[in-house]
Amino acid sequence: MNYSAVIASGLAKVFKDNFQLDKSNDELEKLVEVPKNLKMGDLAFPCFILAKALKKAPPMIASEIEELFLKTDEAKNFSSVKAMGPFLNFKIDRSQMANATIPAILSGDFLSTRPQKNHKVMVEYSQPNTHKAFHVGHTRNVSLGDALVRLYEWSGHEVVAVNYIGDVGAHIAKCLWFFTEHYLPNQSTLEFKNLQDCVKDLKTFKEKVFEYCDSKNMVVAEFLGQMYSDATELLDYTRLAKFPYPGILSAKVEEIKTHPENEAWKVVKVSTGENQFQVVCGGTEFSEGDIVAYASIGSRVAGRLVGESDKKGILSQGMILSEKELNLTDDKNKIFRFDQATSNAEIISSNSQIGQEISEITRKENKELEGKSVNELIASRNKAVSNALKQLESPGSDYYSLWQETKEWSMDEFKKIYHWLDARFDHFFFESDVGEPGKQVVKEFLEKGVFEKNEGAVGVRLEDKKLPFFLVLKSDGTGLYSTKDLALAKLKFEKYKIDKSIYVVDVAQSLHFQQVFATLEKMGFEQAKDSFHLAYGQVVLPSGKMSSRKGNVILFSQLQDSLEQNIQSEFLNKYRNDWTPEEIEEAKRKIAIATIKYGMLNQDNNKNIVFDLTEWTAKSGNTGPYMMYAYARTCSILRELEEKKPEMDLSKADFSLLEHETEQALVRKLSLFHEAVEKSVKSNEPQSLCIYLFELSKDFSRMYSNCSVLNADNEALTTARAALVKASGLVIQKGLALIGIDTLERM
Repeated sequence: MNYSAVIASGLAKVFKDNFQLDKSNDELEKLVEVPKNLKMGDLAFPCFILAKALKKAPPMIASEIEELFLKTDEAKNFSSVKAMGPFLNFKIDRSQMANATIPAILSGDFLSTRPQKNHKVMVEYSQPNTHKAFHVGHTRNVSLGDALVRLYEWSGHEVVAVNYIGDVGAHIAKCLWFFTEHYLPNQSTLEFKNLQDCVKDLKTFKEKVFEYCDSKNMVVAEFLGQMYSDATELLDYTRLAKFPYPGILSAKVEEIKTHPENEAWKVVKVSTGENQFQVVCGGTEFSEGDIVAYASIGSRVAGRLVGESDKKGILSQGMILSEKELNLTDDKNKIFRFDQATSNAEIISSNSQIGQEISEITRKENKELEGKSVNELIASRNKAVSNALKQLESPGSDYYSLWQETKEWSMDEFKKIYHWLDARFDHFFFESDVGEPGKQVVKEFLEKGVFEKNEGAVGVRLEDKKLPFFLVLKSDGTGLYSTKDLALAKLKFEKYKIDKSIYVVDVAQSLHFQQVFATLEKMGFEQAKDSFHLAYGQVVLPSGKMSSRKGNVILFSQLQDSLEQNIQSEFLNKYRNDWTPEEIEEAKRKIAIATIKYGMLNQDNNKNIVFDLTEWTAKSGNTGPYMMYAYARTCSILRELEEKKPEMDLSKADFSLLEHETEQALVRKLSLFHEAVEKSVKSNEPQSLCIYLFELSKDFSRMYSNCSVLNADNEALTTARAALVKASGLVIQKGLALIGIDTLERM
């Protein structure tokens, strides 16, 4: 019996008949709570939420509802209904609870999918980028999204599971540029030396790449990811210069005067050798004769274009940079001086270097720079990547053909991973498919007056939502993530007719999705109000953040291998002579998935996870393997009972015999399964169900330690306890299934 639903049914009658409050059963059921202190009751309804509507103090409301609820038919399901402060608390007779719960669990009714709600939910999750390696951090997203799909579906919602693949962008241009212009010309194994050769015979090219990856025991998608990492390394300015800032020059301070309108400002004349410039500066700790870093007009500092400006009647040309602007310290006022930077004392030794680019002055020893300047080399590489990006947008080009081919390699690998993780997707969206539609959406709603032009770019004002201006199209007509997200949302609402849209994306995108949802509301989509961004923290290593760009990630294949080796030695070697190889492989996979998924889900969504494989694979404690052991233990007990008492009939169990406090605590916990699932769905936090399952497993362990099943005082008590054991196992099994974990009957 779902006691929360019973409470909601009774309260709905009370409110409608006595207070003229028309509250639905579903609304009220979501408000029912489980008290932390069991002495208060088994369930509670918070009355302070009615204070505004009824214009009464919550304790007074609770007292009135108590009297009225006791007159309803639903009251007979509770041993007591009592107002305590602002709560109406409900206690359930343990014998009645056992009779209502255990048979329903054993029959399957209690654990069957809830009645359909005629409510369609789309869960968008995973969203990896092609041409990048799938790593351990990606499994948090997959675990969360897959769990939500299962939880919502079991709760009666129609669910569409989708994936939005990042198959376009600069990262692909970098990957293919490095592969074709740097990797191919310098390798000797693939027998393909340039882009044109690859495209001429894509079939043979694919065979050679896959053969090469097999020989290196490397997944082909990870090979592409390595190409991307190597490309970012070649484009990394810091490899070539200590101060990698184009357009920043060394300059000598010739004169300093106080600004006539602002004493905190200085009017500074700087010389770059042949030229002099005037800069209005608020920095400190520099003097005439010092050599400083000068940002010339047209350069960029922290992404901002440097130009001329009027500072209260004085023309300021360029900038003199602080230590913070050079990423040396956090001091934004202290001007950087070459002669005082002890760690950079060797940087500049004479006035002959005045006016030179500081990236050139601080260039490092590197063979790549022979006969080239730092800026020239980086500029030429960036130009080549930009050219590759343009060709990727031109069907018929060689780059386009190579992109289409290699994209499939990534997708094939992703699908293998999803199959191994048992994660379902009903549809794949691709970023490349919503680029142009996104621009059309912007055009449509610009004409409708929802969007506006701002310095050539297009965006929407969201001040009424206390959000910043949301840019949806650049001034050069280039689309953004926002452009594509709006087109994708429009497609979801109009084609798939969804009522609720859930986006599983890391917490860094929180502002973005607030702006997306607010913009969709302005565009007239009612579903935007029921769109939800499930934000989650990153998976980090003890050494810090992982990055595909830096190449310091635990690849999924490495995770898989480490897990399976650990599980083989810690769990399965002892069964080599008893289990078939197929059984061992299946057990290895299931325990590995339980380790990953439970480890990822049994966390606060908003917090980062420090990945610890040793802790997550522990046989005891709050881990996936322990939860599987808890279920396997119930199966072991039942097998032993079947051998010794094959005639036992659980349908004849007398649950009034379950009088021990640990038995009653376990029955109570079993009865609250629906509430635990509802809490996870309501909050979009699978962790709530993990907490429930761990507590249930502990309650089962305490019961089993205190109440012998095989050696009970009599046959009737053995039968009742056996039914309790079986019900516990079935609930643990179903709960784990709802977070994507398959159980084993022996471990």
